[in-house]
Amino acid sequence: MDPIALPGPVMDAMAGSSPLTQWWVPSVALLIALVLTGVTISQRKRRRWWLMVPAWAGVAVVWLVVAALGANSWYAFAPTVTAAQRQIQSALGLPVAYQTADGSHVEERFVPASDPLVMPESSVWVYTPPGYDPAGTTRYPVVYLIHGYPGTSADWFTAGRADEVLDAMIRTKVIPPVIAVAPDVNGGGIRDGECLNSLNGGPQVESWLYKELVPWVDTSWLTQADPQHRVLGGMSAGGYCALDQGLRHPEVWGGIVALEGYGDPGKPAATTIGYDQAAFDKVSPSHYIPTMTFPEKVPVFIDEGGLEDATAMKSVADALTKRGQPVLFQIEAGQGHNWAQARTGMPYGLAYVVPAMGWK
Repeated sequence: MDPIALPGPVMDAMAGSSPLTQWWVPSVALLIALVLTGVTISQRKRRRWWLMVPAWAGVAVVWLVVAALGANSWYAFAPTVTAAQRQIQSALGLPVAYQTADGSHVEERFVPASDPLVMPESSVWVYTPPGYDPAGTTRYPVVYLIHGYPGTSADWFTAGRADEVLDAMIRTKVIPPVIAVAPDVNGGGIRDGECLNSLNGGPQVESWLYKELVPWVDTSWLTQADPQHRVLGGMSAGGYCALDQGLRHPEVWGGIVALEGYGDPGKPAATTIGYDQAAFDKVSPSHYIPTMTFPEKVPVFIDEGGLEDATAMKSVADALTKRGQPVLFQIEAGQGHNWAQARTGMPYGLAYVVPAMGWK
């Protein structure tokens, strides 16, 4: 198919602009750190050692800041000061709620704990579009967005700028108004569970998605509660989750947006949750696609950064194409495995799967 063209406002929203993610910020901080370190070293023989402790402590703090800024310029985890503030607020257990310039609303809510599924109370960020009226009768399709590892429910609306991108896509009529849901799929703490059920007594994340999360969303908001009006998307480990869960649960999901994903859950994570080779193969799209049954056609968007090896996911896309499934595989030139790539790929993914699903 022809390359997807996105309107200017959408391109601007997904690119964003903030000094926090620019390469020159950690570069300047590095120069400052080098100067301060040099000055401190030059003073070490002029003062007694205990008088130098505060100076060396200050130098250590500066180097930590340099490291943090350098990591952020690559991973784009905190694209703005506001995003960083919201991440900290959520991490401290202070629920976040705000309205965007377009009139959409974002709030952090909590799914009750489920003892049978070994799942604690779980944070979920929910976006409702401009004009959403909880007392109204209009129902909306839903986009679920899964974070990577390590990550939390806050990531898609801070690092991922999902609110700004969705606002722009709705405003320019690339997609109709939607509800977006970003859950925490760690199962408590920061775990790499890959959206799967633990086989050794840990959290039953996959079962929780279908027995708790989706029903909770459908009873709490005005959703169109059918698979043809649900998209499952995610980045990195969340990209694997979107691909695997979307393919194995077509009774729930009607479209898949897999960004920076994988064709299997990875051996370290699988070992942690007790998966042997047979169990591993059953949850590995790269293994089961050639022989699985496809009751429905599920549009799949697979997106990789140009700075990564995309061979494995290209093979997954080719395998789906051979099975007659609608697939768009795309590479983002110059992008690595980070949130900048996820922000870039997500609107392309929605622009591909939403028309294929017939949303209006």
